[in-house]
Amino acid sequence: MRYLLLIFLAGPLLTGCFRSSEEIRAELAAKDDQECRSYGAQPGSPAYVQCRATRASAHEAADAALVAAVSAPRAQRP
Repeated sequence: MRYLLLIFLAGPLLTGCFRSSEEIRAELAAKDDQECRSYGAQPGSPAYVQCRATRASAHEAADAALVAAVSAPRAQRP
């Protein structure tokens, strides 16, 4: 009974931890926009386009590193 109550109470809390990929992408886009504007780049300008391309490349590299780390075989412990 105690476990059922724990699951019942923890369920709604845990679902708040998960966000859709669209939400994550929108948040990253907003942060990237803010960062590029903080350098003085205006949307549509070559500097802004370059900044956003650099940010996109950084996100892709981080994603690739995460996938590589997760899929790498773990070392066997003695």
